[in-house]
Amino acid sequence: MNTKWSNAALAWVTRILSVLFVALNAWGWWDESLARQEPMTSGEMNGDALWQWAVVTHLLPLLVILAATIVGWTRPMYGVIGFALFTVAQIASIDGEWLFLIPVTALPVGLTALYLVGWILARRRARS
Repeated sequence: MNTKWSNAALAWVTRILSVLFVALNAWGWWDESLARQEPMTSGEMNGDALWQWAVVTHLLPLLVILAATIVGWTRPMYGVIGFALFTVAQIASIDGEWLFLIPVTALPVGLTALYLVGWILARRRARS
């Protein structure tokens, strides 16, 4: 059962933070793709592999959270699923560099929690 938001303030705070997080990740993808072009233009490395790495590590996760934000705009459970998947992907991408665990996962975990609270409140309201 996927219900709609019942608390307007929580919904808008979550939406705004999600949009800002998507913008932050879009900037990260853009910055990463520009940084990866330098070795390609000088001929030091094959551009295809570097471009694919930037797409896999930055663009695909960006699309996941963008979809979670769009669908979660009205249905918070989809935001929970999307941001939880993004968090798991971020943890997997750390690859032993555990120092980065909290900075990399704090925002998506917080957004997952906000979507989850919104979904729980909506379910309670739908039952009553």
